[in-house]
Amino acid sequence: GTPAGDFADDAAKELYPRLLKIKIEANVIPPDIALKVDGFSTVPKTSMRVALQLQSGDAGKASVAGTLRLAPLGGTLQVAAQRIDVTPVQPYLEQDYRVALRTGSLSAKGQVAFEAPATGEALQVRYAGDAALNDFHAQDRITNEDLLRWRELALTGITFASAPTALEIADVSLKDSFSSGLVAVFVAF
Repeated sequence: GTPAGDFADDAAKELYPRLLKIKIEANVIPPDIALKVDGFSTVPKTSMRVALQLQSGDAGKASVAGTLRLAPLGGTLQVAAQRIDVTPVQPYLEQDYRVALRTGSLSAKGQVAFEAPATGEALQVRYAGDAALNDFHAQDRITNEDLLRWRELALTGITFASAPTALEIADVSLKDSFSSGLVAVFVAF
């Protein structure tokens, strides 16, 4: 095959078992995925256009579209996610916490930009947009006591940068919430 085809085949052979392992360990139903790449290139400083769409569960969907560069790694992507179920992260919480996620869905819309510095430092990531965690319900895994519950938590005007680390949020809105006294004390401090 062509060098680009060989690279894609090798990348797929390396990546697929890792993705499969993550899906199995997280007990996630594999989503429906569509990926389109225009102008695929491994030539340094050459960008390609990518578009990824996925459907997860009954209501969850996400899309990512923009430019991506493999060498050096970098890109600018528009992201949109609607009603992505957060409960599949439960197995990771069980190792260290008594919390049980009963329900919750994540939504976000914004722009992600990332760049790998030539010096070998950590990947630099920036995000600008909004995010929401809705219909959230968490309980104590042992006692089944409600810990946190809300209908809507919206974060608007988010600006994040990884290097130097900076986070700004223009507005936080919480609707129809409940928290146990213990959780409320921790949140207040």
